Amino acid sequence: MKPLTLTEIRQAVGGRALTPAPADAQAVSVVCTDSRQLSAGSLFVAIRGEKHDGHVFLPQAVNAGCAAALVEHAPNEPIGNLHLIGVADTRVALGRLCATARKALRGKVIAVAGSNGKTGTKHLIHAALSPKLRGTISP
Repeated sequence: MKPLTLTEIRQAVGGRALTPAPADAQAVSVVCTDSRQLSAGSLFVAIRGEKHDGHVFLPQAVNAGCAAALVEHAPNEPIGNLHLIGVADTRVALGRLCATARKALRGKVIAVAGSNGKTGTKHLIHAALSPKLRGTISP
């Protein structure tokens, strides 16, 4: 994704700053919802699921050196230097952020949906188009 500043992210998701942004904040180009895959400078999205609440993993985001986190509520205890962006619903906010990132791309997108045959279909489409066009496919 094209790198976005913390201000651009906050505007894209309609969020509010719950903690001050670091003065040396870098633009974010990686967004992660899985605390096991966090990396320095990334944005962690704390999603509440059926079994786990992503907010529990905010300390891992701090330890990984994440630039910021999208959260539905501030933690009860201080969370280090992690910039927190508050939103009503992190799933909705993630969708808004994805839409913003997608609008920044110029390329055409081909979507394949359905309950059967998606993987094979995406590989066939890529094979048919790749001799004449540049492109990538999702993993």
